[in-house]
This record gives sequence, C-alpha cells and structure tokens, in this order.
Amino acid sequence: MRYSGRMKSTLIGIFTLAGLATGAVAQDCDPGEILGASVDIPTGIEPASIAVGDLDGDVIMDLVTGNIWSNSISVLFGDGAGGFDGRVDYRTGQLPRDVAIGDFDGDGSADIVSTAASSTFVSVFFNSGDGTFAAPAELPTGADSRFVLTADLDADGNDDILVADSNGMSVLMSNGDGTFQDGVALSVGGLVWSFAVDDFNGDETLDLAVANNSDDTIHLLLGNGDGTFVPAASDLPTGPSPRSVASADVNNDGIADLAVANWDGDSVSVFIGTGGGVFAPREDYSTGERPIFVAIEDLTGDGRPDLLVANLGADSVTVQPGSASGFFGPRQDLPLGWRSVVFGAGDFNGNGNIDLAIPSLDGNFVSVFTGCGDGLPPSIEAQPVSAVRDAGESMQFSVHASGSAPLSYQWYRDGEPLDDTGNISGAGTDSLSVTGAGIEDAGVYDVVVSNDAGDIASDPAVLGVRITCRADLNNDGAVNFFDISAYLQLFNAGCP
Repeated sequence: MRYSGRMKSTLIGIFTLAGLATGAVAQDCDPGEILGASVDIPTGIEPASIAVGDLDGDVIMDLVTGNIWSNSISVLFGDGAGGFDGRVDYRTGQLPRDVAIGDFDGDGSADIVSTAASSTFVSVFFNSGDGTFAAPAELPTGADSRFVLTADLDADGNDDILVADSNGMSVLMSNGDGTFQDGVALSVGGLVWSFAVDDFNGDETLDLAVANNSDDTIHLLLGNGDGTFVPAASDLPTGPSPRSVASADVNNDGIADLAVANWDGDSVSVFIGTGGGVFAPREDYSTGERPIFVAIEDLTGDGRPDLLVANLGADSVTVQPGSASGFFGPRQDLPLGWRSVVFGAGDFNGNGNIDLAIPSLDGNFVSVFTGCGDGLPPSIEAQPVSAVRDAGESMQFSVHASGSAPLSYQWYRDGEPLDDTGNISGAGTDSLSVTGAGIEDAGVYDVVVSNDAGDIASDPAVLGVRITCRADLNNDGAVNFFDISAYLQLFNAGCP
C-alpha cells in the first residue's frame, strides 16, 4: 500500500489458480501473548496491500491482496476456521499499490477497486454476487495512484472512491448503477500518502483527514454531504513525514479521534477529538523504525481500541494498548522476520477475537495470525520505594502498572496479605497507606498486580520505623509500670 519500486510490464486479463487450499490458523496462544500461531497463504508476487470483506456472501471474511510485481490482485476466500482457499487472481494496471472493497453498483455484493501507480486509472472489479469478478472497468484518475479508500460521501447508499494520486486526490462519485461521474481533482497541498474518512465535526456528513507528507500536517477537509469539501480553519501539525492516518473513537466519548504514523519520526501522533472538528494537542508515542501504516483495533480484546503500527525498517508490528482515557500504554513490538507495509484485521476464525492478515514484501504470501484476545498482562512501570519514618508518622507506598483493564492489586507485608483494617488502607489499590506507623508496621512490603492475562509482583520495599527512646514510652502522661512493658517492646525492636 505504501510501496515504490521498479516498473515491470503487465498483461491485462484474468487468470485463476484453483485448489490452493490452506489449513486453518492454529489457535494456540501462550499466556500473555497478543498474537498466536500463523499460516502463510500464497498470493501473487510481492503483495503490498490488503483489504478485508465478505466477497461471496457467506458471512465469512475474505481477503484481497494487491500484488506489485505480478500486476494482479489475489482473492482469497475464508473458510470460517481461519484458513483461506480457492484463490483467484485478476490482472490490474501496472503496480497495484492499494486495494479497497465497496459496493459500487447497489446490488449488495462487495466490489473491489485497485490503484495502478504506473497508470492513470483505477481498476474496478464488479462482483457477480458469488465472489467472482468480470474484467475490470478502468476509471481515469491522476497518475501515480498510491492509496484508495471507499465511502458513501453523499449518503445515497452507494460507495464512492477516493484516490491519492498526482492531483493530490481524485474523488469519483458512484451513480449507483456501476457507472461513475468523472473524477474531480481535490487539491490538498503537498504529497498525499494516506487519508481517513469520518465525521470529525459532528454534522453527520463525512469529512477527510489527509496526511501531507511534505509539510508534516494533517489537512482537514469538511464534507458538504455531496462529495465536495471545504478546508477546515487550521491543519494539525504532526511528527516528521506522516505516511498513514487512521480514525476511530479511542476514548469512547462519541467523537472521532486520529492516529498518524510518522515515517521520519519513528512515532505515532494521536489527536483526541473534542467536538466540532477541533482536536486536542497531539500525544506522540514511539514505534519501531520507519512506521509506514497505522490502524486502530481492539487487538488485545479488552474492549479498548489499541494502536497497531507496521514498521517497515524494523520488520515488526508495534502494539500499544488503549485505555479508557484515550492514552496508550507501553508498546510491544512483535517481530515478523520479513518486510510488510500494511495489514488487515478481522475475525477470521469466528472466535470473537481480532486476527491479523499481514502481507509479506519478501515472499509471495500473506501471513494470517490468530488473535489471542486475552488482553495484555500487567507490567510495572514505577516500583514502590523504601523509606524510614519516625514512630507515629504516616507512610504511603505506590506502584504504577499498565496492562489490560481491569487491574487488581494486593499488598503484602512480610509475605502476608494486607486488608483495610486498623491503620492500613488501600490494600487493594495502587497506593497503600500506613497511618501513624508503629514498630509493628516495620517490614518488607510488596504488591501483586493481576488481570485476566497474568500477574506480576513488584520489587520489595522496606518500611523502617524509627523509635525515639524516652521515659513516658506509652504517651499516657505518666511514668509507671506500663512504660516498663513498652520499654521491653522497644528494647526487643533495637532501641538501646
């Protein structure tokens, strides 16, 4: 999807490869794993893009890949158990960098559109209703088409096509009968590699967020509801060289948010929408080297959207778990061992978890990973700290942990679990309080943090209680027998 390479000649036509069945994706997941076992599904030569949808009407997710060096798309039919079979390849224009799925003729079946970087058109494959496709229609666009997305821009029930090309962008409005209006060039300034469509200002029409690679911004265009757009009041500054943008409601407030992969910044910028097309200042999160694609999916299965990033320079996928606040936790990098510039997400085996389909630029296959969906196990970012307090002073131990919610806490002293009794409070939270510490409170404290995906114990922290020796040891205002008993306790605790 975000790939440039040498041009090769192409043949226009249709060809099939039947009988390429594959086994189901293995379901094995070790505790705490995000992705489990995978299977490799054969495709055309160097698949650089992927789209996910139900192409044959069996309510099972299928795959389409755009294959750079075979100038083709591969249609792979899901079997509902995580496997794919019955591959069919269709010829495209030269260098099909991207593919997308939409219903362009209103028949209820999913059609396919493919870009052609060395041509001045996109190829539209109309579905016969059973997952087979006739020779493509070619719709004129600008040159060097590199990204395509489908959406119903005018709310007429038919998907329209948006393309990033030499015009900046081209918008092709569907007539609903398999024909399209002439493409309209949309100048957005700078080099466009990616864009997202969503209702950013809450007026129930679709808007555009365009990643401008050359000026390090997201250019916001507000939709008029008819396929035309007007610029928003201001752009959003990103990290260096934004290459991919995704939209979703990451903090569950009903307002669309944005995530942008910054190619030269090895980071993702997240913009939280505040309503009316306005966004809070960005938060940046580190990624692997050369992040080229970003998506927002609940891969960890905890009900909160996560950031997923393809790192072309690191041959990895970065996962940063979401939270209720819209902030993202510490990243986990999942090594692939081969280059990829994109992935597709869906429930391919019907178990309710999100799986990933990742095309390989170093091989002619897409690797389908089963999603474990067990959430991220807890990790401790800040440990409790040892301290010494005078007798009667208070002490607080705190720990900062991350992982899939909900997190549970249990504090211990000298290996024994604590509860909220006496001068102890917060025994089941991330902050334990000891009020008016006495010699009986001295000891070694730690906490175990747990969730459905696992548990972890903190480092130990020591509370020392410093005793001041005096005659009225029990503070009752008199020196008497009871002070002798208190003295013996103090002596045993080390008071001279």
